[in-house]
Amino acid sequence: IEEHLTDKLLPRAPYRQYVLTFPHSLRYRLAWDSQLLAAIHKTVIDRIYRFIRDQLSGKFKRKDLRPGSVSLIQRCGSLLNLNLHFHLLVLDGAFICREKKRPFFHKIEGPSSEAIGELLASIIEAVELCLGKRGLLEEDASIEIEDELLSVEAASRASVGQTNAFGERRGQRVRRIGFPKQGELMEFKGPQCVARSGFSLHAARQIHREDR
Repeated sequence: IEEHLTDKLLPRAPYRQYVLTFPHSLRYRLAWDSQLLAAIHKTVIDRIYRFIRDQLSGKFKRKDLRPGSVSLIQRCGSLLNLNLHFHLLVLDGAFICREKKRPFFHKIEGPSSEAIGELLASIIEAVELCLGKRGLLEEDASIEIEDELLSVEAASRASVGQTNAFGERRGQRVRRIGFPKQGELMEFKGPQCVARSGFSLHAARQIHREDR
């Protein structure tokens, strides 16, 4: 896949990786609802493209701007727990496609942490609209699970919350090997890394044009 992407698909241009994680309750729903997952993925990509176009619309016509991306939907976290999140490799700019003219690429300036915060707020707004249209913001909104998948569903729900699904310790937190930590795990926020309402967006990793 890597060879196909670099040799045949991805144009020689700079890229930025956006990593988007979701609140626990939404991770669980996305893991079981492929149609909702597809809709939210499209919504997120649309907001990132809008973010890029907004930065270039003062120099070019919006209809001529062509952003691009490749998505990897990862279903687990570092603990192999259910943690569905997006890894998005996005052009760090856009191609300018004008009629009867050769397309060319124009790079955007590296976004500030504040700009990434605004992008995350836009993504959260769009996701809430997507959920609202489907009636999924109601507290009693449920997911229909086939009987033969109930044990898998139970394991998935426990995995999201990092609890045991079966056995004597069912419902209790998973034991970890290592030094105990007091209180909640600390959340580290660095440059171009923001979190809000259970969502987080990391956009600090840049891939230069010649870094293939």
